[in-house]
Amino acid sequence: MFGQRLWDLFRAYNLKYLNIDIDKYSEEEKSTIAVVLGIFGGFLSDVPEARQLYGVELLPELKELKEGVRLDGNGLTIKELQKQVHENAINKGWWDSDLPRTFGDQIALFHTEVSEAMLDYQNNKEINEIYYEGNKPCGIPIELADVLIRIMDTCEYYGIDLENVLVRKMKYNEMRPYRHGGKRL
Repeated sequence: MFGQRLWDLFRAYNLKYLNIDIDKYSEEEKSTIAVVLGIFGGFLSDVPEARQLYGVELLPELKELKEGVRLDGNGLTIKELQKQVHENAINKGWWDSDLPRTFGDQIALFHTEVSEAMLDYQNNKEINEIYYEGNKPCGIPIELADVLIRIMDTCEYYGIDLENVLVRKMKYNEMRPYRHGGKRL
């Protein structure tokens, strides 16, 4: 009974998110897929543990997904970029012990970057415009990039796997009703 329920959960998950052609696999392979995705909640960061536990090789579709979300088809994953952003912040002294930061400080820094984007908008800068002050790139796109940089830096510091959380939240949002119950904004 448990196996059938697990398989039903996998089938629903597959239809919604993966689109793996499951009919081409044997019953044993289908069970393995269901166990890997079912026991570990469908989040592929846990697949190596499942592979070790069950002694199975990942199917090609799962191997591809496990590699992470590639930003341009062959560039950095979000996870790799997050680590790189944080390493740069450390190298530039933003996490030195003489500069203690709280989580609240980090949130406030997110706000400063968003506010800088708003100031450019209020000053009639085009939304896609990038301009320079000396060598420094400025503009709404740059400030929005700074928001992401601050968020990635903070996530890496606190051990938050932003890539995994982002995928989870996007999948949840796909199931939400139109305008989440009639909201205007």
